[in-house]
Amino acid sequence: MRLFVAIGLPDGVTEALENLATALPVGRAMAADAMHLTLAFAGEQPGDVAEDIAHSLDTMRHPAIALHLKGLDTLGGREPHVLAIMAERAPALMALQAQVATRLRAAGVDLERRRFRPHVTLARFNRRLAAEEAVKLGRFLEAHGDAALPAFEAASFALYRSDLGKAGAIHTELMRYDLG
Repeated sequence: MRLFVAIGLPDGVTEALENLATALPVGRAMAADAMHLTLAFAGEQPGDVAEDIAHSLDTMRHPAIALHLKGLDTLGGREPHVLAIMAERAPALMALQAQVATRLRAAGVDLERRRFRPHVTLARFNRRLAAEEAVKLGRFLEAHGDAALPAFEAASFALYRSDLGKAGAIHTELMRYDLG
C-alpha cells in the first residue's frame, strides 16, 4: 500500500486554499479534502511495514505546533509540476518532520534524501506548460504570490494510505496521532 504521513488542515484553512486554487487559470486544482502538509512520503510498503510504521508513530511524543502558510511557489524546477503555498520553516515543524522521518527509517522505509520544503499543494500540472499557460501562471503569481493565512495550531498528524485513480489520488486516514 502507498503511504505517507501528514498534518491534516482545519476546514476553514482548506476552504480558503481551495478558493485560491480554483482561481488558478491553469492546472488541476486540489480538492479541499485532499489538502495536507506532508511530513514524509513512504511510498509503496507491504502490510507488515505499514504496521511497524503505525506502531512506531504511536509511541512518538511531540508538542502541538503553530503553522503559518504564506507565499505561493512552484515546485519541480524549470518545469514545475505543482503550485503550493509554503509553510514557515518553524523549528517545531522541522523537529516534528525529522522525528517522523527517523521513525519511518527505523521501520525500514527508504525515504528520499532531499531537503524538506514544507508546503501544501494547491494545484498540479500534468504536463509541461505551454507558453500561454506559463504567462497565465506568472500573472496569477504576481497577483496572489504573497497569499498568507493566519497561523493555526496543528494538534495532530496522521498516517495515510494513498490510492491512485484516474481522477487523482484518494487519501484515507489510517491512524491519527495527537500532538501535545
